[in-house]
Amino acid sequence: MNEPLLLLWQAMLGEVRKAVQEELRNAMPAAAPAEEDLHPYTVQETAKMLNCCRQSVHQYVRIGRLRVHKLGARSYFFRADILAALQSDSYQRTPKASRHARR
Repeated sequence: MNEPLLLLWQAMLGEVRKAVQEELRNAMPAAAPAEEDLHPYTVQETAKMLNCCRQSVHQYVRIGRLRVHKLGARSYFFRADILAALQSDSYQRTPKASRHARR
């Protein structure tokens, strides 16, 4: 006697799940990347964002801290990659020694 009720309950539960999933899909549109995230930054612009010199940017690329996108001989960086480099534990800015420190 409980089996028909159980089957009805499972069928209704399945319909409710489908309806909720559909409503969630409609309520949350697919996130499109922001316009500034698609803008490629040059080495100079990236160095300015990281507060370091151009040579340090190239060094971060060599050791794998920063992801580079090459177009011909030029190197470009995307904002998401720059922010990931800043948030990683391996990023540490080493201060440049001043010219007067050697005296």
